[in-house]
Amino acid sequence: MPERGDTGAARRAVHPARRDFAGRPEAGAPRSAPAHRAPGARRGRPPCRSRRAAAVRRARLTVLVALSLVLGTTAWLLTPKDEPQSRPVRHEPLTRSEPLRLRIPGIDLDAEVDSVGLAAGRVIGSPPLSALNTAGWYRAGVSPGEPGSAVITGHVDSDKQRAVFFRLSELGKGDRVVVSRADGTRAEFTVDERLYRRRADFPAERVLGGKGQPGLWLITCAPPFDRKTRSYESNLLVHARLSDVTAAKGARTGSRAENRVEAVGG
Repeated sequence: MPERGDTGAARRAVHPARRDFAGRPEAGAPRSAPAHRAPGARRGRPPCRSRRAAAVRRARLTVLVALSLVLGTTAWLLTPKDEPQSRPVRHEPLTRSEPLRLRIPGIDLDAEVDSVGLAAGRVIGSPPLSALNTAGWYRAGVSPGEPGSAVITGHVDSDKQRAVFFRLSELGKGDRVVVSRADGTRAEFTVDERLYRRRADFPAERVLGGKGQPGLWLITCAPPFDRKTRSYESNLLVHARLSDVTAAKGARTGSRAENRVEAVGG
């Protein structure tokens, strides 16, 4: 029996917790009081609410399954096997033909190509300073498209203005280089390498090796600049591999001369 002064304990002992129609304790009902249930009755939400919650869970599960199927199909369609290959596609070698024009869309370059030989000091020459916007093909090497790598040089700048290869350093892997040849073909190359070398370390054997797949070297001068000699001390070399050729109208062939080269004049 509760003590005389404990009216709350007496109330809890005489009046168990009251519940609403949903089986929940009414507001203000003591939570510690046990709930009255018929023998064998199960605790939980009423049947109508349980069925509604189960239906909601099934609907959510259906949406998640459908979404996963859509995302999985999209991921399969966008896998690398369906993406364009980043590696340049190699093309069969061409016969010899003089290059006439050089286009590099990535740096807005469109220039005529003249032929050059060796300059003083056994360096690959470049067009004269009076033709800063003209590129020079090293005629003693292979022509663009023949087996091996052709060489096209150009100035980077002068004391007064920029030159044809001023933006050559902006080229990166995958950029396109197009050479229009005298036989009517357009040889397209894809850049795959860019490197800097001091003039004393110019890779002449690699540049003029004349073996392997058709390629193209684009070469210009690079810093540092020697103010005493008024010349650059390094070279920038960009290499590209033949990746496409348009239909030819004809061909002119010639012979290749071998020369030892020390560097490139810019």
